[in-house]
Amino acid sequence: MSAILALDTSTSRTSVALVRDDEVIATLHHDDPIAHGEILPRLVAELLEIENDISEVVIGMGPGPFTGLRVGIAFGQSFAFARNIPWRGVCSLDTMAAQIFERDFIVAIDARRKELFWARYVDGARISEPQVGLIKVVEQSEHAIY
Repeated sequence: MSAILALDTSTSRTSVALVRDDEVIATLHHDDPIAHGEILPRLVAELLEIENDISEVVIGMGPGPFTGLRVGIAFGQSFAFARNIPWRGVCSLDTMAAQIFERDFIVAIDARRKELFWARYVDGARISEPQVGLIKVVEQSEHAIY
């Protein structure tokens, strides 16, 4: 059975995963904000040893720093083109939000330059477009994700 290759380079972490029948069968990551271009092909090669029959590529489209995004998008599209399979982009914040089971929350990632990319979610659905800017913490929460 074929699998979906998912990849995201919208943060300082390069992440890849294999998904089959809505179940994650393998994940790999590497933390280094300037190594996306070097690490991404290596991580994907490791996953292809587990499952080489890929039917689709899903790419994290950000928001995120331009260079990291460009690496992931170009790699994902090229991989899909070379195998003649479809690709689709997803909002990286939405994929992070899918792991949270709170009623009302914000997902935020480092935008550098003392800013954050963020979006607000209610009952798991994003209620506005992703934003960028300074966020002033008015209440500390043990469930905050950055």
